[in-house]
Amino acid sequence: MRRPFSIYCDWAMHDELGDDIELDEAMTLKALDILERWKTEFGVSFDYYLLDAFWFDPRMPYTAFKKSHWPEGFTRARDRILALGMTPGLWYDVNSSWLSPEGWQASLSAAGRGHSLTEGPYSAGLESGWRYALDTWGVRLFKLDFANFYVAAGGSRLSAEENYARSVGVLRDILSRLRQEYPDLVVIAYNGFERWPGYLGSPIGMPLRQGFDLAWLSVVDYLYSGDPRPSDLVRTNLRRSIDVFQDHQVWVMKHNGFPLERVDDHGCMVGSSNTAFYQGSHGFKRTYLGSLARGGQRDIYYGDPALLSDDEIRFMAAARKLFFDAFCSGLTTVLVGGEPGNCAWHGTLTGGAAAGLLYLVNGSCSKVHVEIALPGLLQARVLFADGTLDIPLSTGAENLLIELLPEQVALVGLGDYAEASMSLGTSADSLQPSQLLPLSVSWQPTSGDSLTTTYQGNWPSGARLLVTAQACTHPQATPWKLASAGLPERFAQEVTRRGERPGSSIAHQQVTIRLHSLHDDSEIEPSAELPAVPIWAGTSWVARFYTIDRQIASSGLRVTIEQHLEPSRLIVPGLYAVTAL
Repeated sequence: MRRPFSIYCDWAMHDELGDDIELDEAMTLKALDILERWKTEFGVSFDYYLLDAFWFDPRMPYTAFKKSHWPEGFTRARDRILALGMTPGLWYDVNSSWLSPEGWQASLSAAGRGHSLTEGPYSAGLESGWRYALDTWGVRLFKLDFANFYVAAGGSRLSAEENYARSVGVLRDILSRLRQEYPDLVVIAYNGFERWPGYLGSPIGMPLRQGFDLAWLSVVDYLYSGDPRPSDLVRTNLRRSIDVFQDHQVWVMKHNGFPLERVDDHGCMVGSSNTAFYQGSHGFKRTYLGSLARGGQRDIYYGDPALLSDDEIRFMAAARKLFFDAFCSGLTTVLVGGEPGNCAWHGTLTGGAAAGLLYLVNGSCSKVHVEIALPGLLQARVLFADGTLDIPLSTGAENLLIELLPEQVALVGLGDYAEASMSLGTSADSLQPSQLLPLSVSWQPTSGDSLTTTYQGNWPSGARLLVTAQACTHPQATPWKLASAGLPERFAQEVTRRGERPGSSIAHQQVTIRLHSLHDDSEIEPSAELPAVPIWAGTSWVARFYTIDRQIASSGLRVTIEQHLEPSRLIVPGLYAVTAL
């Protein structure tokens, strides 16, 4: 397949799993109108247009679009896709859990949901449906999702492991045949291709465990690093935590043998639906840049194109040009730094000193001084950063030194990529801490499942108070042993429907943070909280910001953290004075 390439996918603009916003022809045609403007006015175009989940008529074997939502079938939308120079792609549920066509009953599972690839007519029917899309609609991109190789036909006598092995073999055979007959077919394999459920959601710092059979790479182009979700690294911004999750997933897959150019890091998701955590385009620039920098040598934009401003579209055009130019010239990407979320800093390097793009992330609460050996380095320039481009940077003939603020992301151009004309500017839609000062306090357990502490001191001018609480599995069932022995554990998974989204997350009901003034025992209301929206994937942490003046701080503050979790967890608290740029 050719690299690099680009995909537009409509998932997150619709969300039939977490919301009830459904994909239809009108939505697709509107998106195509916007993408035409992107192409005409900004030079941003895509190689593929991928229609995601639930486009199909559930009574048909992937050979028809849902009539109620696509009155003209695929014809009108397909013609527009082709007219804009894109190739159509389609999403498929590998076990067809939402299909019930006549003739497939012998493959249906005993539970009545999902079809066996091993027994009955399903595998032949699936291949036939894929061939129909290839021949009739000109589809050349498959997104394969929700694979479950343990699904067995009702009444099957195969052992679970035998069924698994046979199912994998059947799908590999189908894909091998199709790729030989349609050499321009691109296949990206999503959820379910990992061997063990939860492998891709393991907490930061867990021992590495091979969860994939790398033999899949002989029949698919990319394997998925997992749905975006908050990481277990507490951040002052939800999008930053989500970005670190993908950094970590790609790091794990690379350390398990995957070439970075075969890892699908999900790309950049922009949407106002549950699946996109209602983030809209917040944090778009850093998220989009991170997806390019991880070395997948492709660009995938998910979601609603109407949510991007003209400035963000120009950023997309410039950032893609930088990285695609590097990929087209043969430059590859390597990991630098440590394990994302578990070390002070991490990042990637595409190319090297003479021509390179160095992507760096400060994963700590302090300023970090990064030193990287770059033999032959002559020139370097900060092309992008959170908050400000005025970052301490120095170079020598053999190395580069740079100082990053807490949580800050930066892109440094090296050699040929250190031109002023290549600058991408800054990301200014998130608070960028200039200082994240941990406050030295003593936490004490109180009655019930709660912790408390007090703070009294000279408060830094302009600083805000940040209180964090992370839920962990507690060692030896001692819920208030303040230690790092427990691993982060998610709670508060929350799916909503359109029009029902509350203005906060149930996470704050399950782990509650409260602040009181010692002067009059009045409760101080938070100025912001994280997460502030329902999180379908759950979270292992909550945080609240408070606006504090010196008089209140000098009179004393009492912080209380209370959990309402079953079973109770080890709660690891944090208290910080946050000063922003």
